[in-house]
Amino acid sequence: MSNPVFTGNEGHFIPVQEAAKHTKSYRLKKAAQKDAGPHAFAHFFGANVIQRLLKQPGCVGIRIYHATNEKGHRDLVIVGVTADGEDILQLTDSPDTKGGMMLPASPTSGGAAATGGNPCPNYCPKQSPLPTLP
Repeated sequence: MSNPVFTGNEGHFIPVQEAAKHTKSYRLKKAAQKDAGPHAFAHFFGANVIQRLLKQPGCVGIRIYHATNEKGHRDLVIVGVTADGEDILQLTDSPDTKGGMMLPASPTSGGAAATGGNPCPNYCPKQSPLPTLP
């Protein structure tokens, strides 16, 4: 089986009403899971973090992994991805003390992974229909 070929055009736009329907469906499903505990319905990541991932050599997009952090809370890990579908990772990262992002050993070698986005419901927008509670 050959590796996927990504162009940077993957994904598509949907109307806001459809996006709101999808996010509401998710919230209702999670609310019905009594043993699920608290959960985030969204995470905010700053433009500088996203741009840094996208500016890595060979990066055509990002992949978002669902994760559990050291406190046992649901989280996301975001990495850059190459055209052949590989995550841009470097195993010699060192922690960045200014935002939770793992910095590559060399600024030109790529390999950054981001986490620690601000979760909603704690950091929800006031005007968006997407995180509105049912």
